[in-house]
Parts: sequence; C-alpha cells; structure tokens
Amino acid sequence: MASSLPEEICPDATSVEIEAALSASGGDANQAAQAPLGNSCVQQEEDDDDGDLVQMLDTSNNAPQPVEAIDALRRFRDEIIETSKPRKLFKVSRMEGIEELKLDVFVYYKSKTANLKAHPRVRFEHEEGAGSGPVREFLSIAMKIADEGMATSSKPVSFFEGEKDHRLPVHDQSLRLAGSFKAIGRIIGHCALHGGPALHGLSPAVKYYLSSPTVDLFETPPPLSVHDIPDIDLRQLITEIDSLGKDDRPSAELRASVGPYLLEAGLDIDKLISDPGLITQGLILFNVLLKRKSELDDIVKGMEEFGLGSALKKWPVLADAIFPEDSKRSIRAEEFKRKVAFEEREANAKTADYFVNYIELMESRKEDDGANLVDLCSFWTGTNTLPSGITEMLIKFDDNIELPIADTCVLSMTIPTKHHTFEEFCKYFDIAIKYGGQGFSFA
Repeated sequence: MASSLPEEICPDATSVEIEAALSASGGDANQAAQAPLGNSCVQQEEDDDDGDLVQMLDTSNNAPQPVEAIDALRRFRDEIIETSKPRKLFKVSRMEGIEELKLDVFVYYKSKTANLKAHPRVRFEHEEGAGSGPVREFLSIAMKIADEGMATSSKPVSFFEGEKDHRLPVHDQSLRLAGSFKAIGRIIGHCALHGGPALHGLSPAVKYYLSSPTVDLFETPPPLSVHDIPDIDLRQLITEIDSLGKDDRPSAELRASVGPYLLEAGLDIDKLISDPGLITQGLILFNVLLKRKSELDDIVKGMEEFGLGSALKKWPVLADAIFPEDSKRSIRAEEFKRKVAFEEREANAKTADYFVNYIELMESRKEDDGANLVDLCSFWTGTNTLPSGITEMLIKFDDNIELPIADTCVLSMTIPTKHHTFEEFCKYFDIAIKYGGQGFSFA
C-alpha cells in the first residue's frame, strides 16, 4: 500500500499533523513534507539514499516547564542534537548471530571518540536498508544490551538485576573498570536523543539517583523498598528484623545470619537491639544504592555526555520517558491489530486469520511460554514499541517461505502461507522471532 510523501518523510507524524501540513501547503505534498511533523523525520539528501532521523522540535527559549514527559523529551532533543555535524555512520553485521551483533554494537558505546550527538546512520553488512529502519533496529539492539545483557566468550554478562520495577545495576568492579557502565549511560543517552527504546523497570530509588546524583541521600532519602534488594535471603532477614516487637530480642541465629551483611554495610550489630529500624533502613540503603554508587555514577557520567543528567534535573518529568515502569513496555493485542493491514487478504484469508489469532495468543502467553507481542514488535519494527505516527503496518504473503521476513525500513512483513495448521504456523513464527537472524531479509 503506497503512503503519502509526508508519511514517508516523517513516519512519526500523526494523521492530524499530516492533514494540517497538507492544508497549510495548499495540497503540495513536497512542501508539506518539509513541515515540522512528528518526533522523527527522515532527512532526504540528493547525494545519499540513506535517510536519517531528524527531530523537528519547538525551539522557543521562553517555553514553559513541560508538564508531559514527551514534551520534555522533545525539548531535550532539540537542545542537544548536533544538526550541523556530519551524520555518524555505524557499520555492524548480524551474520554471526545476535550475540556477536551485540558485541559489535557495544564497541561503539565503549569508544570515547564516537560523536553520538550527531544524527545516526546505520548500515548492516550484506543487507539492503536505508533510512530510519536500520537506525531504529540499531538502537533497539543497543538497549537490549543494557536491558538483557549479552554473552561473551567466557560467560554471560548482565548489567542490571532484580525484579521488574526494582532493577538495580549489578555491583561488578571488573565491568566498571572496563568502562561498561559508562557505555550503558551512553546507550541510555543515545536512545533518548535519537528516538530509541527506553530502559524499563528500574527501581524508583535508582531513578531518583540517576535523576539527582548530587542529592545527599541521608538528608533527602530516596524512595526505598525491601523489594529493591535482589538478595532474597537478605530480604527475609530484614523482614524478620522488622517483625520484632518492642521487647523482643533477636535470636542468636538471626544475629549470626545478618552479621556479615551488617559488617559489609558498616552497621553496628548492637543497634539490632536498640534501634532495629536504623538497621533495616541502613541495610536497604547500602544494598540498593551505596554499594552500587560507583556503577551508578559511571552511568550518570555516560548519560551526561549528552547533557541528559542536567536535563533530568531541569525537567524532572523527563524521567518518566527515560525510565518508564516495566508495565509500559507491554503491548496490547488490540493496539497491534489496529496497525495491521493485509495485502491481498481475501486470497490468503486462512493465513491472515492465523496471524490475527497468533497476535491474540501472544497476549495471553505467560513470560516463558514463547514469543510475546514485544518480541513481535521488535522483529517487525526494530524497536520494542509500536511506532506512534504510523497508522498501518503491512503484511504480505508468500507460499515459498517457511519463516516470516521483516523489512524494518518500511515496516512491512512477509509471512508464509504454506503452513496448513495454526500450530505449525505458530511454531515457525516463534522460531523466527525468538531465534532471530533468519527472519530478516539479507541482500
């Protein structure tokens, strides 16, 4: 299905913005395409067929304090993106698999010389692709490194641990000395600046610290919860201490179990009797923030290379866009189905119905039951959120393939019609989405 020129140039623009631009330009699509539409517009150049994500934002210096996170995010981008600098080219390859691709991507963020404020341009080796699609996918992979970690030749590496909405940076001196947490900060800043995914599910205490790293944690304590502590044994001990009555004395077993934690945190074990509340608050503060202060400070340093730390202080509401709750990463089946448009649906009615049923199945799945709607969105669009300015995502059909093929550049996907049962259709879709590389089209 053909899209209008403004939609192609500014894929994040809403239909209302496009109609207004067309009206203002007297119906001239070329002139309308130059209007400030959406959050991410593709900048076309006569001498280069590779597009770019360009933020067209309000430049008023007298703009009031933003009340919405998205407004603060737009103003941050407007102030920081270096529009006059040459675009930064990223060259990576997925031919060796997703983990090698993550390592390739991570190298750019470990570098101290890469200009990450300039508009990005991405090329995947041996693949055709231009414009915002490869950029979205590159940024999605970068955030997956921060969010999920990556495999190295020796062992898997994680940068965050803990439950949803209570995640903390891991305390790992080796990773910190290697500059990994500064690189994580750069990933957060780069994605925020150029329209990539956000980092979901952090502890409120960590979000507080990253947004206000110079605040005195003792004079202005952050929001702390025992659920922020990844160590389940320590959580249980803190719960036992909290349950002690005014005249209760801790058992010898409790003192012996909590003793090493108190020693690590520099807390006096005698306070276990005289001031148990001080002990529990001290243990939580140490294990959530103070123990991880070096890692947190490195993340802040990486973010501040983009001025993101300063922007978070200037516009506190911005934290909702940079560090949303984990529930915000979910996608509902109805949202997805509203975006889907089928090419030649009548001739492929059975397969089209399979796909709609597959979307509904994904919404009902539990976490470890197979691919979910966020996985499907990442596979199809290169990012883990549905594109807000795109009204349709096209489905094509092919009876010569077994696995679906996604084209993130134009947000289309070709799906197989050769599967004769819904179970078989789901099996091959899950394979493509969860185990990846073959689901994308290689040149």
